[in-house]
Amino acid sequence: VSHIRFATPSIGYLFGPALFMTVDGGETWQQLDSPPVESLEATGGDVVRVVYDQTGCPGPCNRTVEEAPVGSDAWQTLYQIPQGAFLDTATLILQGSQTIYLPIYGNLAGGEPESTLFRSLDGGQSWQQLADPCADASIPPMSGAMDFASAPGGYLAALCYSLSDPMTWAVMTSHDSGTVWAPRLPLPGSSDGGLIAVPSPGTLVVGSPPTSGGGPVTSTLSVSTDGGSDWETAVTDQVNLTATPLGTSLWLGFEDAMTGRWMGDDQTIWTTTDGGTDWTARSFAIG
Repeated sequence: VSHIRFATPSIGYLFGPALFMTVDGGETWQQLDSPPVESLEATGGDVVRVVYDQTGCPGPCNRTVEEAPVGSDAWQTLYQIPQGAFLDTATLILQGSQTIYLPIYGNLAGGEPESTLFRSLDGGQSWQQLADPCADASIPPMSGAMDFASAPGGYLAALCYSLSDPMTWAVMTSHDSGTVWAPRLPLPGSSDGGLIAVPSPGTLVVGSPPTSGGGPVTSTLSVSTDGGSDWETAVTDQVNLTATPLGTSLWLGFEDAMTGRWMGDDQTIWTTTDGGTDWTARSFAIG
């Protein structure tokens, strides 16, 4: 397994691709009989997951969105994702009890950068397939979305990249759950994107991956409070990596509008409790 999520203080899940569940706060774990699990998130009293039917996924494979009550192993099918040339990962983004986003990202190395966004606004009863908002034929040579994040009120943000030289990064935002998107806004100067988080509508946080290996490397955390028009560098994190250089930030997310965490390398967890303005560091070691 490679991921962990807790739905309540006592009920949590380890997944990717196996699936384990705890009902005692992590003291004990039970492996569930499950297809391979690619993504899993909890909201309210339900857990939503994406499973697939073969070991070649990511890649062309059959993905299914399923739902179960928290703590239950009685999964119900919400959506069978259409078969397609989806060559990279799928992730779930839940906003409240009714809105589910399912981006399936393109394959940058494979020359297929465009992503596909599936969306349900009624708790998974009906779905729409949306185009990649970042795909733009006028931006050579190719462009696409690398990450999505949402906030209450139908606010959705996309982190865009373009395979130019040097690679360029930008953000796009929507106020209606991805139906209409505002124009692309560039990230400042030398900022590289990796992951995006949206603690509240209009506030965007972008974490960049380490720039190189073999010595001190730098990751940055940039924050915008006006939907991406203006940016400030909130964190500059320089470390000597102990592992292979990372292609993206390890983790960036908010548990509510004020509290968020960022891991930009393999040694430090940064925490904010004021919505992304100020961050404090806690060091740790892997291995």
